[in-house]
Amino acid sequence: MPGYALAVSFRATYLFLAGCLALLLVGCAFSRSPVPVATREFEVSRVPLAEPGVGLDAFFVPLLATEPDLSGADRPADLQALGRWLGEARVVGLGESLHGVHDFHRFGHRLFADLARHADFSVYALELDQAHGDLLDQFVQGERDDLDALLAGFYWTTQIFYDEALRDLLLWMRHHNSSAARRVHVAGFDLKQPELAAKAIADGLRKIDGAAAKQVELAYAPALALASLGMVPNVSGFTAEIRVPLPPAEERDTVRVGVWVRGREVRFGKVGLLVEGAVQGGAAVGDKSSEEISPEVLSAGWRQVVVQLDPPPEAVEIWISVYHRGNGTVWFDDLFIQMGDRKLVPDTDLIEAETTPLLFPALQVQDYKSFSDAIENLGSGPALRVECDPATDRALDGLARAEHSLNRALLAHAETVLLAEAARLVQMARLVRQAVEWRLLVEPNRDVFLAKNLEWLAKQGFPDARLLAIAHASHSERSPAKMGGFLAATFGDDYATVSMLALTGHYRGLPNPRNAEIHAPLEILTVEDTAVPRRTSWPNVPPLARALGKLRGGNLLFDLRGAAETMAGRQFLAAIEPSDAKANDHADIAVLVRDVTPIHPIP
Repeated sequence: MPGYALAVSFRATYLFLAGCLALLLVGCAFSRSPVPVATREFEVSRVPLAEPGVGLDAFFVPLLATEPDLSGADRPADLQALGRWLGEARVVGLGESLHGVHDFHRFGHRLFADLARHADFSVYALELDQAHGDLLDQFVQGERDDLDALLAGFYWTTQIFYDEALRDLLLWMRHHNSSAARRVHVAGFDLKQPELAAKAIADGLRKIDGAAAKQVELAYAPALALASLGMVPNVSGFTAEIRVPLPPAEERDTVRVGVWVRGREVRFGKVGLLVEGAVQGGAAVGDKSSEEISPEVLSAGWRQVVVQLDPPPEAVEIWISVYHRGNGTVWFDDLFIQMGDRKLVPDTDLIEAETTPLLFPALQVQDYKSFSDAIENLGSGPALRVECDPATDRALDGLARAEHSLNRALLAHAETVLLAEAARLVQMARLVRQAVEWRLLVEPNRDVFLAKNLEWLAKQGFPDARLLAIAHASHSERSPAKMGGFLAATFGDDYATVSMLALTGHYRGLPNPRNAEIHAPLEILTVEDTAVPRRTSWPNVPPLARALGKLRGGNLLFDLRGAAETMAGRQFLAAIEPSDAKANDHADIAVLVRDVTPIHPIP
């Protein structure tokens, strides 16, 4: 197919392959081994590339196309191989190393159409809000005709999925359902639009209990007002920093830093003390030392936090930070800095310390104000008082009231409400809570929520279906504390991952969030061929896949599990990185694509 160069077959001579691998080892320098390069080349050239009788094409084949073929023709060889590698996995995570790539979206369409025809997949889940995914699925099922209006209602952070490829996908799914024996569905599993989920709850309750619907709307109002103001959590919170000059290195000892802390009505978050060294010019250096206090301890009264640090010889000063990320009010007082018998003097008092501004001021909702409190203090001077916006607490209280009203209404009408409808409304309430808590850092790990939502789709939303779920590869890959890691723990071998990697080309990405506005347009960015592009999951994919993809010069499918199992223990793999000769913990299959193009936004 034009634009898709076929890779040279692995059935070519071993001489060509040995040369490629030698180039890989010389040019990419993945090995940490002290073995000389020339020796390593000699060893590699004499090692069989696979066990006798095992063809390399069992796990490494050309990618024939990214554009979907909707003609219903025979299954192409590359998708046959991909389907074979996926086996019986019930949930497949399809990862994008970069958001905003047209070819990734088209390949997702191509893959899902193939799996729907040949492997009984029936749900394509996208990294967009579940409540909005439900509306899009109503179009796919022929229950509404306002597709353009639905697509125009996207939330700004997910415009990377709302493109012409999505429109084509939805139109194909609707057409497919007009004649297919097994209907297909589109779904979402993200959580950034609490307004849509709250509206779905109120609309559902109005059919069974109008008074409860009104109660839920009123209770959600503070949470929705708060959530609509921001897009990302306030990861920086409040931080006040002072700097303390250090004596010459030969006069130094361990530094002890302490501060007294107390809190009021702090129900979540982190409060603590951080100390680190810095070199001339202001760059942090060496290890950090920190201590945090839980909300439960804060409410018991004043408590001292003490940390120790051995500054590195090159440090000329230490930075001392007190921080509050959460709700309620916190006081900091009576700071001391001790080095042996010597007291070190900071460059300013704690209450006059420089405060760190919000990382993304246009995109966050929490606000902190600091005061000089002469009443709540331990020493002769005033304490530093930090207050989080009380709207945070009003929002959380509103969530609890809304959920109470919903549960009470569902119990009162249990005989008439279908179990599936009740489960859907409860899930919508969970989405509202997730969106608000994520912004407020009650639960900072969004991947926990994404995994829970996908699990709900697989177990309750579509309990008999096989699902393909597309998200950023940093979510979908089987990494610790990530969505894919949680799903792998839940589904075991029933979860498989495919990572799409851009080698060269262009994509559309979000502008710098430090100065972006809510409706800032996407920018055209370049994938660098000579460096790891930003916002990719390349570090999670074995170097062998990346390097061979570049050496061969085509678009490739690579079964990482097959490679590890077939070539485990071969010297050239061990020379690259010993851990890569073992089963891969991140991606099962890599899709290596050159010359990618940006998504096509809907006009």
